[in-house]
Amino acid sequence: GPPPTTRRSHSMLSPHFSVREWTRNRYNLPNVPTDVQLNRGKALMVNVMEPWRAKVGPIYVNSGLRNPAVNELADGVDNSQHVLGEAADTRTLKKDLREAFDILVKMNLPIDQAIYYPSRGFIHVSHKSDRADRSPNRNQILYSPTKGIYKTYTVGMTL
Repeated sequence: GPPPTTRRSHSMLSPHFSVREWTRNRYNLPNVPTDVQLNRGKALMVNVMEPWRAKVGPIYVNSGLRNPAVNELADGVDNSQHVLGEAADTRTLKKDLREAFDILVKMNLPIDQAIYYPSRGFIHVSHKSDRADRSPNRNQILYSPTKGIYKTYTVGMTL
């Protein structure tokens, strides 16, 4: 097809993920990314979300970028990677969430943290791009059985 317009390419972080879905919030607060945050969001989508989506089908972003006001209302931690532009809370639309998480884990993508929240029905994914030279992606694979509790996750484990 024709090349996307400048406006459209600016409005997309990657082929399947838009700036709008990554910045929207249920509080209807303005949540405009800086250039640094935008580049981090693009890196997250290109390096982690797109390859994962290719395996599990459509993925909905519940919460992506959060400015400090949005993060506070969302009950996010102060040092949240959402504020840095490095994280997204997601749910798969066609694939069972646990199965999708197992697929993500097995793909061995450059993940900083992947956290499965079975009771809350979402997966948190983060990826460091420009900060990775100073503090590399940790590949922390966790699950949260209840709020505030995090445990190491392995594929096939009993939860």
